[in-house]
Amino acid sequence: PFQGGSDAYVRVRVVDDDDHNRVIQTCQTKVVSSQNPEWNQEVIMRARVAGGKFGGVGALPPLRLSVMDYDLTGDDDHVASTSVLIRDIIAQPKAHAKPKWYCFYGGTRNLESSFRGHVSKLAKRMNAGYLEGSAYRGRVLMSFEATREETGKRASRAKTRIPKVSDKLSREWPCILHSEVLDVELFQTNSKGKKCYVEVEMGLSKRTSPKATLKSERDPLVRECYAEINSALAPLQVNLPMPFDGPHAGEGAPDVFIRVCVAGKSIGFARVPAKRLTPVDETMGPRS
Repeated sequence: PFQGGSDAYVRVRVVDDDDHNRVIQTCQTKVVSSQNPEWNQEVIMRARVAGGKFGGVGALPPLRLSVMDYDLTGDDDHVASTSVLIRDIIAQPKAHAKPKWYCFYGGTRNLESSFRGHVSKLAKRMNAGYLEGSAYRGRVLMSFEATREETGKRASRAKTRIPKVSDKLSREWPCILHSEVLDVELFQTNSKGKKCYVEVEMGLSKRTSPKATLKSERDPLVRECYAEINSALAPLQVNLPMPFDGPHAGEGAPDVFIRVCVAGKSIGFARVPAKRLTPVDETMGPRS
């Protein structure tokens, strides 16, 4: 979803891993002006697979999927990106041919608002997918199919309209995320005496722990400090896309981000895939 609406499209690229400025192949959907755009469109990309000892499908760079905001007067803006390996699409054709949700991540809002209102270079690289994004930006319902193009046959044309499936696949499970924050340990820092707290974020929902004062370790660990928080956070309600159980449990759900903040600024984060927090079969319950 887009807060105020957007001229959105999805761009699919194969970019050289060694030279991010060299685009091998690219294609994109039509532009849709909406807060919740629906494309219902097929796009086709053709990629040559190199032969030889160091060639093959495994040598292909990943597909870089980007949600873009069209700009009539300037460069289009990266909203967020993710990537999919082509070899995974070929190795698991049934899993990728069925539409499912793919989560997109970008730079945090405070990164974007830094440098006097201009989007920082770090946030831009996160939105473009060159660095791991740490802020959930939304999800896109997609499917993938890889086929071998036969020589001499007329190339197939992409369908501009395909059957709508979002009504069936937009059902969600309301779930509760329980979190407990115990201790924080920091290394190589001079933050003794400063206030520390932890943020737990999943999707667009967030909980914050109480603040605690960082204490210094004894010699020779003078540049290490710790804080005892020992607090259970308020339950965080999130909506997870189906399926909630079975081998595909948690797929399409936003990951959990745990941020450590000192003096009001985030100094680092950890990322926990949602799939690790959901049942993997009917006999197992959610993990803490």
